Amino acid sequence: MIWRKWLLIAYLAFASLYTFFLWWLDKRRAINKQRRIAEKKLLQATMWGGWLGALMWMSFFRHKKFKWTFLWKFWLIMICRMIPVFYVFIYR
Repeated sequence: MIWRKWLLIAYLAFASLYTFFLWWLDKRRAINKQRRIAEKKLLQATMWGGWLGALMWMSFFRHKKFKWTFLWKFWLIMICRMIPVFYVFIYR
C-alpha cells in the first residue's frame, strides 16, 4: 500500500516539473514577444497533476496573477485536484 503513495508522489513530481516548465516557457515567450502557450494547455497541465508546479510558478514569478478570467478556472482546478491528494495522504 505504501508503494501507491510513492507512485503518486513520483507522478505529481513529474507533472509539476512539466507544468513548471510550460509556465516558464510561456513567460519566456511573453518577454520575447513570441507566440504564447495557450491558456487551455496551461490549465490542462495543471489539471492533470501539475497544480503544485503551477502554484509555485505563480507565487515566485507573479505570472498570470491578475488575469481574472484565468484565475477563477485555475483555483477551481486547484481545489478539485488537491482534495483527492490530501485524502489519500491523510485518510489512507
